[in-house]
Amino acid sequence: MLKEPVTVIAAISEKKSFTSNRKIDLGIAWEWEYDQAFVAQLQNVCSSAGLATCIVTPDNVDAITAEYHRNELFFHTYLDRGSDAAKEFVPLAQLVQQSGGRIINRYVAMQWAMDKATMHLEFLAAGLDVPFTIILSPYSKQPKVEIAALDKLNRPFIIKPAIGGGGVGVVLSAETLADILQARMSQNRQKYLLQKKIQPVVLGHKRAWFRAYYVLGDTYLVWWDDLTHIYHYLEASE
Repeated sequence: MLKEPVTVIAAISEKKSFTSNRKIDLGIAWEWEYDQAFVAQLQNVCSSAGLATCIVTPDNVDAITAEYHRNELFFHTYLDRGSDAAKEFVPLAQLVQQSGGRIINRYVAMQWAMDKATMHLEFLAAGLDVPFTIILSPYSKQPKVEIAALDKLNRPFIIKPAIGGGGVGVVLSAETLADILQARMSQNRQKYLLQKKIQPVVLGHKRAWFRAYYVLGDTYLVWWDDLTHIYHYLEASE
């Protein structure tokens, strides 16, 4: 989350030497409908700063990838908000990297960071206090599992796929082994996390649930209501 798209503008690297018919300061790849307002704001800030932009969407990504492959196009900086959700964006991200353009949200790092099972283990290794969690292999690889520590989860507990967002596939009030089986079968190539449900305290009128974002060297901490999914900026006074 960014308070100002200027954060992205400041990160655009200096011009690189590259033979191309069309050089773009910032390529912006996106496919999520809720990014639309941010992308529009980012375009306006770039325009005011005299920077050229190119918007990449599912509708034009194949054409732009082909143009990039022919060395007819070069992005000095590329904001990748597409590869995490749609595989058709991956070839372009790879071409930008090969050509020497700077990528914000590098594909390899993105693949590592978006896996909740991997991140849970990284948090444990870093000494962070995290909810008790059981990680299960994909149903397609291991249909039958023994869950000896199920009682440690308490009831209800959370079931979530390792990769995904927006609450898709998440079961917030699971109770039984049947719930686990149903979830695993619904996305049978996914790892799954069984997680103890945490109830936050209420501070003032807000649930004490937060999300932290590390963006281009800066950290942003925000309130995030786990029931409504509505964000609020965390003020310095708070």
